Amino acid sequence: MLAKILFGIFIVICTITDIRKRRVYFEILIPFAIAGVALQFIEPSLSLFELLGGVALGGVLMGISVLTSGKIGLGDGLVFVVCGIYLGIFTSLWVLMIAAFLSALVSVGLLITKAARKESELAFVPFVMISYFVVLIF
Repeated sequence: MLAKILFGIFIVICTITDIRKRRVYFEILIPFAIAGVALQFIEPSLSLFELLGGVALGGVLMGISVLTSGKIGLGDGLVFVVCGIYLGIFTSLWVLMIAAFLSALVSVGLLITKAARKESELAFVPFVMISYFVVLIF
């Protein structure tokens, strides 16, 4: 339960900074990552495979960020590294898929209404937050 609360606090803070500044700060990432790892030692809720797989998912997103010259933000990958520490690979994949679907829906809506152009950037972490709470409910 504590892991769910801590990750919820983390993702809300990251959502605010992503919306306001289009950034995710190491000063937020590092303490929450350390707390997540410590929590796994105190109250193990994930297998080593789930934990490392979740972290690897964030690593893959970071790699895609580098390969696409930042079309996907490096901060989004870092958020998923922390997500993987708290939620593991399987739940993190669900969060990622739902977030990608929601951001695609919003993007299409913005393009259709001409509120955005193809080159426009959209903060992704808010969709991760919404997805996390959807996964948490179901």
